[in-house]
Amino acid sequence: TIDESNFVENRQIKMWAVDRNKTLDTNLAEKREIVSVSTFILYRDSTEIGRIVEIPDNENIEADILMIVQGN
Repeated sequence: TIDESNFVENRQIKMWAVDRNKTLDTNLAEKREIVSVSTFILYRDSTEIGRIVEIPDNENIEADILMIVQGN
């Protein structure tokens, strides 16, 4: 699980939301090249390490996040 990966420990988690038009006051969707809702972007040390767009590839979103944080 993600808890067992120790990825979240001592890390800051931020979440922003955009509507179906992908609008947000800060133009975040454009800056991050978000073209589909929903999009999850994961970063490590300010570098994007992966993203999940619309539907998880695996059985659930946690499995996809775990694969990304473990580098698979």
